[in-house]
Amino acid sequence: MPWLSESPASGSVAGGASQDSTVTVNAASLTAGSYSAHICVATNDATHALVDVPVSATVTSGGGGGELLVVDLSTPNQ
Repeated sequence: MPWLSESPASGSVAGGASQDSTVTVNAASLTAGSYSAHICVATNDATHALVDVPVSATVTSGGGGGELLVVDLSTPNQ
């Protein structure tokens, strides 16, 4: 999605550790409405090899840019 970015976009986290991640929604070029996407996080856990994180945003005034959404990915297997 061109309106969605995450930082860091890749990396490794040791077992039992956590890593903060920031998801940025850039509404500058979006019209008013609801938007949704998914961020997929790959793991080496055989039970949860891919963690799907839904992201949604609502633009109420036709854009404005710089809106920030922080998604907490520190909860194990969520």
